[in-house]
Amino acid sequence: MPFPTARAWLALLGATAIGAAPAVAILLAVGHPGQVKIALGTAGVCLLASLAALEPVRWAGRVSMIHTPPAALAGIGIRLAVSLGGAAGLIFGLGFEQKPTVLWTLGFYLLLLVVEVRLLVGYFQSMLPRNPPQTSDGPDPSAPNQPAVEGR
Repeated sequence: MPFPTARAWLALLGATAIGAAPAVAILLAVGHPGQVKIALGTAGVCLLASLAALEPVRWAGRVSMIHTPPAALAGIGIRLAVSLGGAAGLIFGLGFEQKPTVLWTLGFYLLLLVVEVRLLVGYFQSMLPRNPPQTSDGPDPSAPNQPAVEGR
């Protein structure tokens, strides 16, 4: 079963917008316009990290279902590397302030992690069989046309 990539991208983009819009509005309202570029920069970095983390799962869903859980674990490493590397690039490459950049990165990282985990849980649940087999020792009492067992 292929991973629903378009739905995942829309969910992550929507979560980023839902997190960034109020943050920008609050920063502008309290008189910190310099923090807006930090908030938007870290939101973009964390969005890219989340999208990159889902790529192994998308690939594994096309190749073989057995590779999907390890691919999700590989996505954890990709997400962490892209987020930390992006934050370091913002700090050392673009001269963003260190503490606000780290805090905004942490906030957007956790926000998008929640959305990503929910997407993966839904995907893994969709792979489970709809009616699991019965594991009882005796006949199923709710099943029709089974003889009654007497004398136990």
